[in-house]
Amino acid sequence: MGLGPGGYLTMRLGPGGDLTMGLDPTEDQRLGLSPVGDLTVGLGPTEYQRLGLGPVGELTMRLGLTEDQSLGLGPVGDLTMGLDPTEDQRLGLGPVGELTMALGPSEDQKLGLGPLGDLTIRLGHTVDQRLGLGPVGDLTMGLGPTEDQ
Repeated sequence: MGLGPGGYLTMRLGPGGDLTMGLDPTEDQRLGLSPVGDLTVGLGPTEYQRLGLGPVGELTMRLGLTEDQSLGLGPVGDLTMGLDPTEDQRLGLGPVGELTMALGPSEDQKLGLGPLGDLTIRLGHTVDQRLGLGPVGDLTMGLGPTEDQ
């Protein structure tokens, strides 16, 4: 899949059969299966994140061989993101129907659409991150009006 003749966002199968996501001819992310069958996200040939199932059946995100985040269902059925057995983030729907990310019972982040139609990540009522398309059609992540990634 590509966008336009320049093919900004491309998805293809690499030499090893891995699904690659690249900008133009450059492969900047690679999705594949690690030796133990976990889904890996790689930068070039280097695997820097691994997704698998943890000991309690939760979806875990690993950095190398270390489990640093686990995804599961919390007591109220919300999707939780935890550090080992500790639930430190909760994803659910807020009062206005927006997707919220909470720390414990407190809603500390809210996902919605900003005034320009960009996807925004809010901290309370403050827009602290903005996802949109940059001048050359690349996906940008901005902090306020400033593009930092």
